[in-house]
Amino acid sequence: MTDMPDPPEGLEERGRRLWTSVHKQHPALSDPEREVVLEACRVADRLERLDAICRVSEPVIETDKGGLITHPAFAEARQQQNLLKQLVASLRLPDAATGKRPQTRPARGVQAPKGAGTVSSLERMRQRAAGG
Repeated sequence: MTDMPDPPEGLEERGRRLWTSVHKQHPALSDPEREVVLEACRVADRLERLDAICRVSEPVIETDKGGLITHPAFAEARQQQNLLKQLVASLRLPDAATGKRPQTRPARGVQAPKGAGTVSSLERMRQRAAGG
């Protein structure tokens, strides 16, 4: 069994808790996986700071011109929450009960390149127009 690495300097309480939790459950992380965990811990700390702002702020604020917009802290918190979710999911950590890793899935919207020899519908139309 490997020793659990100490949380890196600079992590705050929430980030240290996440670091410790992940490394206790998954002690054999590779170096690249540890880098992803570190970034996730930093995002967790950032979310904690944003949450403190959101607790004392209204979710909608008035602009200088009288319009209403979402408070920037709420918008940034939503983005950081999504980033944390993506970082943790990218680790594909095994399920504690079964030991199985989640299925890998391609990024949404990514399509496989067309293989050699395939002709697009636009190219077929051009060929027909040219009499080919």
